[in-house]
Amino acid sequence: GGTGAAINARLNGVSNHLSSNLSLTNADTWMDGGAVQNTAYVATDKLEIMIISAAGAPTQLSIQINFTRP
Repeated sequence: GGTGAAINARLNGVSNHLSSNLSLTNADTWMDGGAVQNTAYVATDKLEIMIISAAGAPTQLSIQINFTRP
């Protein structure tokens, strides 16, 4: 259910990973957030997933984040 949502993620509660929020407009579709910023994580850092807005009462969101080791 629902017609859309906007999401983002950030490092330590202050540094957004996407320069603008990703609008999720299609149900049952994986979408790529594009280029990310603020990616220098260390062992004690926190990753925050943010649901910025939701329209039409979506029932679930799936978010996948891939970390790579340099």
